[in-house]
Amino acid sequence: MRDGDPLPDSDHVATYCSPGKLADGGRRLTFQVFMLRPSDDHVSGHWLEFFGRATMAEAMEDIRREAGSGTETVYQRSRNGQYAVLNVGEARTAGPNVSVRKIDGEYESHAGICGLEQLAEEDQQEVARVLSGLVAEMFPAVEE
Repeated sequence: MRDGDPLPDSDHVATYCSPGKLADGGRRLTFQVFMLRPSDDHVSGHWLEFFGRATMAEAMEDIRREAGSGTETVYQRSRNGQYAVLNVGEARTAGPNVSVRKIDGEYESHAGICGLEQLAEEDQQEVARVLSGLVAEMFPAVEE
């Protein structure tokens, strides 16, 4: 798969959620997880099926390994952080122009939720709320 190709509707993408974007002691995420940072044009995530594993839990082990640990991390992950997993097809229903694509990046499984940059902030917030309601599963960001 090349950079920019859409991921299959049946696949999944996992987005890192920092503790500040979680509520209820880390059991629930807030919609801010799916808001764009000012410097970004997509919400970053990992494509689970990239690893060809039998279960999401096994793919999450690969994602944690790929993202690194200790001083060799691609991005900082907190022990209290979580990964929120979305089905690609459901994510696309969150709003007009929303897509989930393969993105070239520092790690092979990099994917992005795209199309939010075209929306006004108010509309972006509404799509982010819908996406947060579509989360299928949550996994700890750091293996315990």
